[in-house]
Amino acid sequence: MPAAVRWCLLLGAVGSVAWSTGDHTTVPQLRAHLDKNPQVVPGGSDPALSGIHHHHTSGHIDAVLAPPPTHARKSSHTHTRTRNSTLAPAPTVAPASTPDSDQKLSHGGSHGQPPLCAGADPLLTQLLEAEGLGEVVRNNSMGFWVGISGSLPPLSPSTFPSPTPHKDQQLPRSAGAALGWSDPTAVPPKLAALTDVVPSGSLTKTFTAAAVMRLVDAGEIDLDEPVVPFANIVLIRQGHTSLGDLYPPIISNVSFRDLLSMRSGLSDYGSSAVHVATETELDVDLNPIAYLLNDTLTPKKTIWRCGNTTACDPPTYNSVGFLILALALAGHANVSRWEDYDQISPSSMDRYPGLTFFKHGPCSTYTNVTHYYDYDSRRGYVDQINTSCLNGWGFGNVGLPATTAALFYYDLLGRTSPAKVVSPEAVIEMEQWGKVLAGHWWERYGLGLMWLPLERYAEAVPTTAGFEPYSFAVGHNGEDYGTYVHAAYQPMLDVSIAIMMSKVAVLWVNGTRVQYPEVLWCMAYRAVFKYLGKGELGEAAFVCNDRTRPPLPPTQPSHFW
Repeated sequence: MPAAVRWCLLLGAVGSVAWSTGDHTTVPQLRAHLDKNPQVVPGGSDPALSGIHHHHTSGHIDAVLAPPPTHARKSSHTHTRTRNSTLAPAPTVAPASTPDSDQKLSHGGSHGQPPLCAGADPLLTQLLEAEGLGEVVRNNSMGFWVGISGSLPPLSPSTFPSPTPHKDQQLPRSAGAALGWSDPTAVPPKLAALTDVVPSGSLTKTFTAAAVMRLVDAGEIDLDEPVVPFANIVLIRQGHTSLGDLYPPIISNVSFRDLLSMRSGLSDYGSSAVHVATETELDVDLNPIAYLLNDTLTPKKTIWRCGNTTACDPPTYNSVGFLILALALAGHANVSRWEDYDQISPSSMDRYPGLTFFKHGPCSTYTNVTHYYDYDSRRGYVDQINTSCLNGWGFGNVGLPATTAALFYYDLLGRTSPAKVVSPEAVIEMEQWGKVLAGHWWERYGLGLMWLPLERYAEAVPTTAGFEPYSFAVGHNGEDYGTYVHAAYQPMLDVSIAIMMSKVAVLWVNGTRVQYPEVLWCMAYRAVFKYLGKGELGEAAFVCNDRTRPPLPPTQPSHFW
C-alpha cells in the first residue's frame, strides 16, 4: 500500500488527535517506525502507535516573475486586518442557522472522519489534524492549504514519497497539505488538493517587486529613476491620458523605490467604491485603466499626502502604486496594451506550477481555482467562483497553490535555493524596512516585502524563552473577498511557509465564533514547528487562544533582521 494512502487511512482511523512529545512517541520516532514498518495500517495492533497521546481537540481554540510584463470585489487593499483595542467576548452559542449548517454532517463535520488526503505530505497532514485544524476546516465547509519549502528534514523515499510539485528534488525540499474541500457544494464534495489555485491578492506585490528588481540587477533601470515615463508608454498607446494629467505635478518625480516602499504621496483606491462597483456589475473586470481614470474608484487623485516630497514618512499602504509599477514594467517590455505584458516567464511556469496571473473573466474560467466565499450578512456565504478574478492588476491578481507560494518565497529569500529570483544585493534593498505603516500596529514595509511579526499573524507570545529570533517572518499577506493568505520566509528556520484559507469571516468551532482568523494560522504554525523539530518551542510560543490578545506593541520593535 502506498505510504501516502496508508497515512491518509491512519488519519481516518485516528480522527482529530493531538499528540504531545513528552513521554510519548515523538515525531522522529514516528518517522522511523513507519519507515521500518511499511505494513502498518489503521485497525492493526501496533504497539509503537499506542505511544501517540491523543485527546479531543474540540475546545482547542479556547484553551516573476517575468521580465517586465453577491458578490463582492475581491480587494487586496485590506492586506492586514485592523483590530479593536477593546476585545469583546465572542458569542458562546452559534445562531440557530449558521452558514453551511445543512452541509456540515455530509461534509465530515465534527463527527465525520477526515477525508483521504490528495498527495499531501502525510506527516504534515497528521500534525495539522492533531492541532484540530482538520476539524475546524470541515465544520466550516472550507479549504485550508499549507506549503513549506526550504531546509526541511529529509524523508525516506520508500516511505514518504516526495510531495514536491516541482521537478527539482534537491534543496529546497517542499512539502504541503490540503484540508477540507475546494468545492464543498459539489456532489460529492470536491476534496482540497495541493494543486488548488488560491486567489492570493497582495502576494502579487512581491511578484511585481521581484520583476522590477530583476531589471535593476540587469542594469536596465535604476531604483531611483522616475517611473512615470515607463508607465505612460502603455497608457498613451491605449489612447488614454498620461499620469501627469491625473495626478499633481510631483508625480513626475516619483521613483520606482518610492512606489515599491509605499512612501509616495499617491492616493489609493476606495475599497468601498470598488466593492459597490462589483456588486452591481458582477461580470465586469476592473482593469488598471478603470482604477486610474474612474474618479469614483480612486477619488482623491489630486491630493498628495506629503506636500512637495515624493518620500512620505511614515509610509502608507498603497496598491495603486503597484499598478503603476506594473504599467512601467509593461512599458519597458514595449507592449501595446497592459494585457500583452506577461507576468510569467516560461522558466517560471516550469518551476512554479499553478502560478496564475488573472486578467479577464471569472475565476471559473481558470484551471484549478478553488471555490472561495465572501460573507454577506444578508445572504450568508457567497461563492466567488463566478466573479471576476482580476482583482487588481499588478497588486492583487495572482493565484497559486500554497506549495508554489512557499517555493517562490524561498527562492527569493532562502539560503540554499538553486534558483535565486534576484541577486543578494537586490534582496538587501528589498529588506530595507521603513517605519511602521501608517494605521498599523507592527508591520513595516520594504520593497514589495513586509516585516511580519508572528505576534500579530500567528497568535505568538514573543517573550517566550528562546523564541525571539523566530518571532517574525519576511514576506507578504494577501486577501481576496473570501481568501486569506500568509506567505513568508522564516530566517531562523531557513524555511518559507505559506498558509491559505477559502473562508475568513464568521468561522465557528463547536458553536463558538472565531474572533480572529489568524488563530488558524497559529495552529498551522504549531504543526509546522513540530514538523521541523521545534515542537517544544512552538507549543510554548503559539498559544492559539482566540480569546486573549497581546498588549499594544512597543513603539520600536526590539527584534529586527
